[in-house]
Amino acid sequence: MRDEIIVIGGWDDDSGRSLRLQNFVANGESFIPIFSDEASFRQQVQGSGFEDAGIAIDRNLLVSVLHGDELLVLDPGGPSPVKLRKADLFDGSSGVGS
Repeated sequence: MRDEIIVIGGWDDDSGRSLRLQNFVANGESFIPIFSDEASFRQQVQGSGFEDAGIAIDRNLLVSVLHGDELLVLDPGGPSPVKLRKADLFDGSSGVGS
């Protein structure tokens, strides 16, 4: 996984010190979508209303703000979405299933 990934979110304040990540619910399961790169983000969110909400973030910074119990889905609108947990971002493993 790249060092920089794309998330859907925004800044909670004008100083840019508090980041809000967008989560979604699918099949009764809450998840945070993450995208492998900007091109994947643009393709997968097209027409969703989130086209202007992509934020590039360092993978290690994302790891530092996660609690550990969140479900992340890499490229959720792509052909092969991958379910991940915080630990998967450390070691680059293939995830917990798709």
